[in-house]
Amino acid sequence: MSDLCCCEYIDSDGQRNHLLACCCNCQDLDEGFEGLVSGTGIAETNKKQLIITARDRMRVPWLGGARLLNPSVALPIVLLPSFLLMATLNLELTLLSFSLLVLCLLGLYKYWLESMPRIFLMWSISSLVILYVVYEVIVVSFLMILLEENIGLSVVMFAAIYLAYRTKLIVIRMKEPIFSTRGSSAERSGFCNVCQIYRPDGTQHHYWIDSCIIPNCNKIHYIGCLICTFVALIYSSMLTLTSVCHPFKFVFVLLPDDCSDVYQQIEMSLSFVTAIYSLLLAAFIMWQLICTLFQCRRQFRLPNKMLRVIFNKHTLFQQQQHYEQTNRT
Repeated sequence: MSDLCCCEYIDSDGQRNHLLACCCNCQDLDEGFEGLVSGTGIAETNKKQLIITARDRMRVPWLGGARLLNPSVALPIVLLPSFLLMATLNLELTLLSFSLLVLCLLGLYKYWLESMPRIFLMWSISSLVILYVVYEVIVVSFLMILLEENIGLSVVMFAAIYLAYRTKLIVIRMKEPIFSTRGSSAERSGFCNVCQIYRPDGTQHHYWIDSCIIPNCNKIHYIGCLICTFVALIYSSMLTLTSVCHPFKFVFVLLPDDCSDVYQQIEMSLSFVTAIYSLLLAAFIMWQLICTLFQCRRQFRLPNKMLRVIFNKHTLFQQQQHYEQTNRT
């Protein structure tokens, strides 16, 4: 076989293929589309094979043959900027872009999560980089933001990054099983295939930071990360919106009023779109925070049976004291 050109590669079947034929000769795609049209749905085996084929054909031209891309890295880098740029054109496309973005995330969560468990971590990193670069390069250049406001936002953001790093670092150091003995407690807790650790009761794997959240271990770092992330997203979106929109003063806080002129310049529309995206992320972070705090409340709540035992003992103790006082009199 001769040397490969920059757009050719050897596929998973050992055959020579070309990037221009990436959408051709895909039987799994044809069967999946036929199932959607006919209403029978996509078979589970067809889903897995379709994902394997898509990952094998996701390549970039390179000397000596097309190189394979990691879809967990490539998809967020391609999809997120595409949606944001399309949303900068007008209000209708803004609504359409964010609707498609939500549907895309739901589809990734439902169909691609098992094969690409770290895609949401890369999506979080891509979102962080894009939002911070747009804020520092474009929004700050409008000269509407004070130095102390910029420093305060940066401090909160880097605090969130540090707490997320600490949350993940604690789990990385737990590559050995949490339970040293092979007992029933370890078997009941289950095993996380992503983090490669045994998980105690009450542990959940959060894919947006790609880490298990373990009670009495790294949950306090995770809650701190959620709080700092929420504050940073809300604060940055308000600073951006009051810079590109006509603001008004409510008590001592500036709030956006009229944003009808944001689509006249690409810098203003991109800043406006990233601010809306920040608010959507803040809503998701708030939901995660409420669920985490509610879970902590449930974990620290005493079982009903234990409460009944404590109540019965307290009642028995009161009856015994009353009986002793009656005998003394």
